[in-house]
Amino acid sequence: MSDKTRRLGVVMDPIDAIKPVKDSTLAMLLEAQRRGWQIRYMEQADLFVEDGHLHARTRGLTVADDPQRWYDLAAPAEESPVDAPPPPEEKSMVPAYVTLGIAGAGAVVGSIFGVMALQDKNDYDDGEYTTEKADAVERNALIADMAFGVAITLGVTGIVLLTSGDSQEESVKHTRPLPKKAQLHVAPYVSPYGGGAAARLTF
Repeated sequence: MSDKTRRLGVVMDPIDAIKPVKDSTLAMLLEAQRRGWQIRYMEQADLFVEDGHLHARTRGLTVADDPQRWYDLAAPAEESPVDAPPPPEEKSMVPAYVTLGIAGAGAVVGSIFGVMALQDKNDYDDGEYTTEKADAVERNALIADMAFGVAITLGVTGIVLLTSGDSQEESVKHTRPLPKKAQLHVAPYVSPYGGGAAARLTF
């Protein structure tokens, strides 16, 4: 037999009990056989699970368009494992680490500019009433607010990414694979009373 022979496994009711004139499965088997396919016959009782693997007891089947003798079964073959789908890809933690890293950087930047804003504010309160000093206070405070906004948003996102993988793997096995590229979108905003940033991570 050629290695390129196509094989068809069919799970059906006992073939000796069907009505060959009306049975649609028999009609499909006749066509598959006409096209040169090898047919392997199984009943529900021939399927079982052992050590977490699906097995089947199969028999070779030859069919005929004859209402008196429509099948010929070979002797049962040895139990053979049924190929299982590949396991889901292991979830990558890289997006979570990158997100937390950016959040940490945002917290550092916010702290630096926050301290600078406080120093400028103290200088202003101590009598250095200049436009340059007032602008420095507002500018540094705004940058600090935006940086802390990014840090908080991405910090929460990173924690969710780290903690959500385990529960998903335990609850379902059909985990959707992650796309290869991750994109971070940060949109700062400014108002007369302060500022901040909104961030969205897609991956």
